[in-house]
Amino acid sequence: MKWAEKEQLENVLLLKNKTLIEKRKSFDLRFFVLINSFKNQLMDRRIHEKEKFWSKFF
Repeated sequence: MKWAEKEQLENVLLLKNKTLIEKRKSFDLRFFVLINSFKNQLMDRRIHEKEKFWSKFF
């Protein structure tokens, strides 16, 4: 294999690796946002239930 071909192959492999890392980061971020929004919805529901409960007495 010529030196230029080897250099080109290494660059392609580096680029693929970098792309995989970026995809992984974006997946982690989307997963975090999804979990957070779910948690927020649960908290909102709990607060709403508490307000409904206390509104019976006041």
